[in-house]
Amino acid sequence: MGLKTRFTYREPGNVYSLLINLVFMTVCLRGIREVLHLELPPELKHAGHKQFLTNISAVATIAVQSLSIICHLTGSWTLFRLKNYLHSVATSLEFVVSVIYWPLRLFFTHMILSKESFIPLSTDLSIHLVPVVSLLLDFYFFMPNWTVTTPQAFFITAALDLLYWKWLDYVMDDSSKFPYPFLNVPEKERMVIFGAVILIVFGSFLAQKRLHSKVCPLTDGAIGIKKSN
Repeated sequence: MGLKTRFTYREPGNVYSLLINLVFMTVCLRGIREVLHLELPPELKHAGHKQFLTNISAVATIAVQSLSIICHLTGSWTLFRLKNYLHSVATSLEFVVSVIYWPLRLFFTHMILSKESFIPLSTDLSIHLVPVVSLLLDFYFFMPNWTVTTPQAFFITAALDLLYWKWLDYVMDDSSKFPYPFLNVPEKERMVIFGAVILIVFGSFLAQKRLHSKVCPLTDGAIGIKKSN
């Protein structure tokens, strides 16, 4: 299957989706490379950069972008369906990162960054804004709607939330603080925060899926996700 030059083609092989994913993946890779070289304060050094949800989400986004590039180059419907599934997960993660990060970053910086932390603006945008923008552009312009069902989405959201909680327990030691200052609260309050995150992520999934069905026309390939190779 060759590359398709029609902008609205929602099938593997769309050259515009290919180019957008290439460009944004380059930006995301640059951002994650730069953030991994930033010096962490002493209380965060033991767990390292792998403790930040931002970095985990960025890696997930890069993986989805890589998969998108491959499926467009090969024209594989199998990879296209897999991308559709994983894209919903990455987008929901990036949405919660941006929704939590930017209001706190702009108005309550002490709740999201420690006093010793400094992130250059270009790096900040590359890991906290570009990923979600790239995923949403791809979703609304070049993809059929997500095929993940509502029960599946809730289960995945709750499972990822629990896994991140356990991951932090695993990578942190007694001298560590949580990667985001607003998590340095008693455990019961932290449980409430994690529960709220589940609702935000799940709500984002439902809203994005519904909005896509309302605003995206059934253009070429829009229901092609059901096709087989």
